Formats: sequence, C-alpha cells, structure tokens
Amino acid sequence: MSSNENKDYETMPITFDKKLGLPLWKDVRTLPIKYTIAISKIREFFDGLEEGR
Repeated sequence: MSSNENKDYETMPITFDKKLGLPLWKDVRTLPIKYTIAISKIREFFDGLEEGR
C-alpha cells in the first residue's frame, strides 16, 4: 500500500491485518448479542445453581 493510500485511511477506523496486510474495519459501536445454547449435557450444573448449591 502506498503512503497516499495510507493517508486516505487516517481518519477512518481501519486497521491492517498483521499477516496479510488487508484492511479491516474496526466498528466503534457496541453490538449486543443474545443467543440460545443447548444445556442438556450440563443440566445438573444449572439445577444446582438454581437450588443455591
């Protein structure tokens, strides 16, 4: 990447991958995530938490 191209990115949240040198966008917003996971194999752990063990 030339120095002129680097100057184009100075005011933007762009970093470069250390290995490949590819530009990466670094978002400045927080992304709240909600997800569901299966707990059938660790159900006893959550039952114990619920009972205060």
